[in-house]
Amino acid sequence: EISTFRNIEEVRSASTAFLLRRIPALKIKVASKKEVFEANLKTECDLWHLMVKEMWAGKKLADDHKDPQYVQQALTHVLLMDAVVGTLQSPGAIYAASKLSYFDKMRKEA
Repeated sequence: EISTFRNIEEVRSASTAFLLRRIPALKIKVASKKEVFEANLKTECDLWHLMVKEMWAGKKLADDHKDPQYVQQALTHVLLMDAVVGTLQSPGAIYAASKLSYFDKMRKEA
């Protein structure tokens, strides 16, 4: 367990040097820890980035509006993203899944 969604401050996609190569990484900054959690992901970094950001935004909106239904809807979006990527299995699959990221877009606009 890295953290609860309410304690996440930042989620970003980056790359890390490893044996003279750049590997995609997911970095999660948590409020209660000084160091940033870093997961080196070879192929699924963008998908995990989308999914964590959507769940994080859903939890934040649920807390702001005091409505737990936002978390359920964000989970549904994440499951749909995973299904789209699993079904398409093409380079455009991540782009298609990003169109399902509704709460993250709402959070950015607010």
